[in-house]
Amino acid sequence: MKLVSTSIKRSTVPIVLFTILILLGLFSATKIKYALMPEITTATVVVSTVYPGAGPNEVQQSVTIPIEDAVASLSGIEEIESNSLENLSIITLSLALDADVDVAVQEATQKINSIVADLPKEIRTPSIEKFDLSALPIFVAGVKSDLSETEFFQFVDKQIKPELASIQGVSRVELAGGLEREIKIMLDPRKLEAAKLNLLEVSKMIEYANMELPTGKLKTNANEMTIRLSGKIRTIQELKEIIVGGSETGVVIKLGDIADIYDGVKDPEKITRLDGAETIGIEISKQKDANSVEVAKLVREKFAELEASYKADNLKFTTADDQSRFTIAAADAVMHDLILAIVLVSLIMLVFLHSMRNSIFVLVAIPTSLISTFTAMYLFGFSFDLISLTSLSLVVGSLVDDAIVVIENIYRHMEMGKNRIQASYFAVKELGMTVTAITLVLVAVFLPIAFVTGIVGDILREYAVTIVVSMLLSLLVSFTLVPWMTSKWAKLATPKNNLLGKLLAIFEYGIERFNKVIHKAMLWALNHKAVTLVASGLLFFGTFTLFPAGFIGAEFASAGDRGSFMLRLEFPHDISLAENNNETRQVEEFLMQQPEVDMVYTTVGKKSGIITTSATPYYTEISVNMVPLDQRNISTNIFARKIRSKLEEMVIGAKIKAVAVNLMGSEDVPLKYYIVGHNIDSVMVYSQTVLQALKSIDGTVETELSVDLANPEYNIVVDRDKMTKLGLNLAMVGGVLRTSFAGNTDNKFRDGEEEYDINIQLNAADRRTKSDLENISFVSMSTGKLIKLSQFAEVRESTGPSNLERYNRSPSVQLTSQIIGVSQATVQSEFTEKLNALRAPKSTKVTTSKLTKLMAESFSDLGLAFLAAIISIYLIMVVLYNSWADPFIVMFSIPLSITGAIWALALTNLTLNIFSILGMVMLVGLVAKNAILIVDFANELMSNGKELSTAISEAVELRFRPILMTNVSMIIGLIPLAFSQSEGAEWKNGIGWTLIGGLTVSMVLSMIIVPVVFYLVKRIQQKMGVFNKTKIQFEES
Repeated sequence: MKLVSTSIKRSTVPIVLFTILILLGLFSATKIKYALMPEITTATVVVSTVYPGAGPNEVQQSVTIPIEDAVASLSGIEEIESNSLENLSIITLSLALDADVDVAVQEATQKINSIVADLPKEIRTPSIEKFDLSALPIFVAGVKSDLSETEFFQFVDKQIKPELASIQGVSRVELAGGLEREIKIMLDPRKLEAAKLNLLEVSKMIEYANMELPTGKLKTNANEMTIRLSGKIRTIQELKEIIVGGSETGVVIKLGDIADIYDGVKDPEKITRLDGAETIGIEISKQKDANSVEVAKLVREKFAELEASYKADNLKFTTADDQSRFTIAAADAVMHDLILAIVLVSLIMLVFLHSMRNSIFVLVAIPTSLISTFTAMYLFGFSFDLISLTSLSLVVGSLVDDAIVVIENIYRHMEMGKNRIQASYFAVKELGMTVTAITLVLVAVFLPIAFVTGIVGDILREYAVTIVVSMLLSLLVSFTLVPWMTSKWAKLATPKNNLLGKLLAIFEYGIERFNKVIHKAMLWALNHKAVTLVASGLLFFGTFTLFPAGFIGAEFASAGDRGSFMLRLEFPHDISLAENNNETRQVEEFLMQQPEVDMVYTTVGKKSGIITTSATPYYTEISVNMVPLDQRNISTNIFARKIRSKLEEMVIGAKIKAVAVNLMGSEDVPLKYYIVGHNIDSVMVYSQTVLQALKSIDGTVETELSVDLANPEYNIVVDRDKMTKLGLNLAMVGGVLRTSFAGNTDNKFRDGEEEYDINIQLNAADRRTKSDLENISFVSMSTGKLIKLSQFAEVRESTGPSNLERYNRSPSVQLTSQIIGVSQATVQSEFTEKLNALRAPKSTKVTTSKLTKLMAESFSDLGLAFLAAIISIYLIMVVLYNSWADPFIVMFSIPLSITGAIWALALTNLTLNIFSILGMVMLVGLVAKNAILIVDFANELMSNGKELSTAISEAVELRFRPILMTNVSMIIGLIPLAFSQSEGAEWKNGIGWTLIGGLTVSMVLSMIIVPVVFYLVKRIQQKMGVFNKTKIQFEES
């Protein structure tokens, strides 16, 4: 106890020590960034390849599969998932969590470059990027002005976007919607036929007339001059004057003779609106290590600056989604819970200790420990987020535990007649081992959690380390600041005969009565040991029947109520973007009439996933933000379901999906499976059976497959012999068809310093019907005659997939489902039973994603951490007590706490998830202190000559007050978390109620059942003669 004596004798030591720690903590707090959640590791590489004009089948066979084969040998790869869409191939490579993603990107680039020559020439260079959850947009806004539509898009793209991209911490700025300038060359097929012009040759003539290239240098002995041919088209008239052919009579045919040429806009692929008004959407992502709150603040400041600079154009930004607002609200809510916990603990300390002076002695542990912990958080790279701040809130009640036990013993010694200096020293010395044991036990609980891997490890590492550091600091406070303060200012409080004194006297009387009740129950238990132990066992094991009985569900983590949800509208696949837009407007108007809705952000023609977004004319996504929680009496999830039901009645023929956004800011998809096989046909057939099996389970809603084969299409079946005899080939036919209907934008139009696409295409009126397709003309290479498509090919109406998927290089289909009213574990268990009853085709199976497997592994790791915590606690106490029996007695307090925790979950209708399990792990350390206080003091009394029964009785009676104080302070500190209704409350409620239930039951039962176990163990030891063993002593020579 050198540290205690030094702190008492030399007061400058604790003062200087904690001054330094507090100053470092305050400085560190200014450097710690705000975030909603800790950084989550995702070792993922995404390969995207654009193949213009190609359908899903062609994309898969020509691009996706060759690239899959090339990258399959990447080191550390665990999962390959691919999606082949119209014009686009997306391959997602999931690597081992410890893999170096930068190295993987380099390897993937080398392997893909080696096969690029074998891929179709029409593809664009594959994009290979690493994906990170932090790269998802953190800020979405709409922007409007009085400029014309084309001028405005140009202005936003060339001026606003670079300004926003230059903000510190911004990694990417994407635009959605708006009308982009494009030079239109709309060819008239009848004029082409009359002139006998090949559409591909016309495209080439335009390309040849629109070039700028260096042609060499003029050199003399004195200098050199570069020669540059400037042939870029700069006016519409120059385009019209391009010669594309001639007639048999020698008349020159110019481009303007066969085409309508004008300065127009690109055919819109997406239409964006904010609260019903058309806008250009701006999506901003942050850099990985950037502070999202700070980035959002800088974005808002830049918006204000730009609005002021372009006030003449009436430039206005409107925020659609600012994730930092939820982050700040959640952090502020936890801060509020933290402050409220400190106030409540302060009040309970005042009531228990009867003195403001004594309360201050105890409460000084809270700010000193919490503020000093900020230094460790900064050094470990943690952020102020839901996890770290919640851990600080949870630990408030525990921080005063050591100080309470120490101060209570100091005053006991003062009542025995010692002065405050002697009492401060001997009281801490007497309890030094006990207090150290209590703290080390709690530390031992959390250290294994710090080594849990995977997603759960990323989330919980902050939690464990923050609590361990703060608890160790509170122990330091108890051995330095507390004895120093009591040695200077402690004095016995005398009750005053006023209203407060009378209330405190009534409180003391209540405590004494409660003490007598517990003491009497303990004595009864000692006289009925068998009944007590059997009843305890039945209570413990009977508690677990709550799970199969359905009173407690299980899930990975509660989705929470973030106050926003996504509506996805899928119309019949042959619908146009314009008709989709008209239907969507009705939905928007309905949503904006709802009082619970605050904002509606719509993108018509957008279909997005976690990683990629594609333009899909029959799809619409509507992001709905609701009013704050305190302004509505319905959860986001329930409201989204009601809206979906009403819209299904309003919008005929559309598939409507409502998906709530979880606390992580992504869509909540509780169930996700892959049906995988070697043959897509067998996979599709079996997937329908599996789909119906999942749909039949109560609680599943919006259950669907990811691949839809009902995409209408025209399939051109070519007669190769006829085509060859007519002087044509597939390359020519495909090129003409692609240019006619998809357009050719290889050529650029220069206006000043900017370039715009020149789109060569047939007139819109000539590319509407099947007849237009059949009458497309080709010029024979052998005869020069005009050939119609219908002369050598049959155009068939059919259906095909809108996308094709592969999982680990085999055809696959995703099966997803939302859940309402039941737990995730219940549905998964029932679904597994139904799958086992099904007969799957050969080589076809249902599997879960890597993410689901990682979560399962993380749960397993958490279970092992729980077991490691129990073993660690036992072994630490064995060393501290030099006994194998006493720690065994202490461990009996753990089942009692688990019983209380499970009943608390059942009574509050909460689920078993990573946070409630974490609460149970924390309970292991917290409740052990109750038994430690009893066992430690009973052993001391027995060593002083007390008889076993008397020692147990006095230990319970004299340690009742510190046990009550420490547990009540912890429970009171947890009340704000348990009852919180603020942002992110769903995660806090579970852990709060778990701890409250466990602490309450353990506090009462540990003072009844632990003495019974103590008595039995000590009796066995006495009969075995353990206490009669000779102690080993060494003599100095």
